[in-house]
Amino acid sequence: MSQMLMATGHAACGKGTSATTAAAVEIECGFKPQYVRVVVIDTNCMATEWYEGMDAGKGVQLKENTGFKLAQLAANGITVNDRGFTLGTGCQVNAKAYYWVALG
Repeated sequence: MSQMLMATGHAACGKGTSATTAAAVEIECGFKPQYVRVVVIDTNCMATEWYEGMDAGKGVQLKENTGFKLAQLAANGITVNDRGFTLGTGCQVNAKAYYWVALG
């Protein structure tokens, strides 16, 4: 059965740079997202997305070094909470500039 998800009208976006290379990155946007997209723009561009209904720590990715083929991120991806989300090490934002958007 198909299920339609309705956004609650919240949206937020931002950018950041993580100084560390080993830890997850916490983002607070003020609501529980239903959709998150994170983009890393460097010598190997990459985008990671998470949709409501996916398990915590999962996601899908497009990477330049794979010819921008869509691949599942099975672990260390995006995990949402009531105030924002966590980018796991699989999102590869550590020690890089990244941009994000969250919709709820």
